[in-house]
Amino acid sequence: MTQIVSILFADVVGYSKLEGDGLAVRVAEFIDDFLLRDLTPANHFLQKTWGDGLLIASYDPVDIAEIALALRDRFRNAQWKRLGFSSPLSVRIATHAERVQIRMRDGEPVDIVGGNVNSAARIEPVVEPGCIFCSELFHQHLKNTPQVEYGWRPLGVRPLAKGFGKMALFELLRVHETSISPESGSERPVPAFEIPQPRIPREFTDRERDDYLVESFKVIADYFGEAASQLKSAASNIDVRFSSDSSQVECVVYLGGRERTRCRIWIGQELQSRSILFSEGQPVGSNSYNEYINVVDDRFQLSLRMMMGMMGISVLGRNEKPATPAEVAKALWVRFTRILEQ
Repeated sequence: MTQIVSILFADVVGYSKLEGDGLAVRVAEFIDDFLLRDLTPANHFLQKTWGDGLLIASYDPVDIAEIALALRDRFRNAQWKRLGFSSPLSVRIATHAERVQIRMRDGEPVDIVGGNVNSAARIEPVVEPGCIFCSELFHQHLKNTPQVEYGWRPLGVRPLAKGFGKMALFELLRVHETSISPESGSERPVPAFEIPQPRIPREFTDRERDDYLVESFKVIADYFGEAASQLKSAASNIDVRFSSDSSQVECVVYLGGRERTRCRIWIGQELQSRSILFSEGQPVGSNSYNEYINVVDDRFQLSLRMMMGMMGISVLGRNEKPATPAEVAKALWVRFTRILEQ
């Protein structure tokens, strides 16, 4: 089955340089002790370890955030010299939230697979030692959880490991916590004020535009997946069939067992540029579309624009207005489900 989950990847900095098998065993025992003390059946559904590597998955981003902070603090506060190490060890932790394929065996989850798992894995190698870096999607999911507050340090768009593109990243902190600089060991305060900075115009590369288009499609796909799940539980006479992969989303709504509306969203070619295409009410297999969305920029930042003006006016204002991926997703969903109100 596919579902939006929160993922944690972690590894120990300098593990491969440890001298002697004894120290490696102590690291493994240290991680095992953490898992035994801090993981419960309620806060995760999957854990995997390999050497110094660790993967944990949960249906709740708050659980992953709390596990990540607990793991970071366990490494920071450990008495490493007493454990036989010549210098303190630190851990790199990455968190991400995306739709993944969950492999089941005898009704129990045994693995998560898919390109979105790889996205999470590519964040971890670029994390500063002793820190927790989060994707923008994880950051958004966690910010939408009002019962718990966290501190954040925006890191900007950074390249991921192994040429996997770029991603907007954040450092996860506790509220009012300061971030420790791994280079100097000194504290760097999280800014208490929003300081205005000059906007510097720039030219965006084709690669940056393509990456933004792909990441935007992922946001729209996640939005539709969550919205479809909520719609299905909204009324007993509504059923929804939703499917998605890395380049296409399909959603069909049934009312009283009869098909009421369907849509398809995919990445395709419109004129001379790659676009996100939206088709509503078209027969299966048709490549016709009702709207296409392009990546645009104002020389300061990238955004999306709905080009045909057939939807989004009531949600976004004027259809010429640049929009975020989440705003476009909302406009498409409102357009798609409006027929259910008739």
